[in-house]
Amino acid sequence: MSTPVSAELRPYSGSDPDKYKAAITVVIEQGQPIYGDLSPAERQAVLEAAIAAIRAALPDLQAPATITTQDVTTA
Repeated sequence: MSTPVSAELRPYSGSDPDKYKAAITVVIEQGQPIYGDLSPAERQAVLEAAIAAIRAALPDLQAPATITTQDVTTA
């Protein structure tokens, strides 16, 4: 099972994405194991909402985003 763990955006202007203005990273870390964790769907929703909010805050910049997942195995 893949669990979303982080999102990264690199906002830039112009036509060269390698000339980005910042690297913005949003990370979801697990809380105390006794209380459980967010489901993969909840994690995905949180990261997508963060991406949307960051893009809305930077309307004059292009902000491609990537979401990183981590494979989780249970024994």
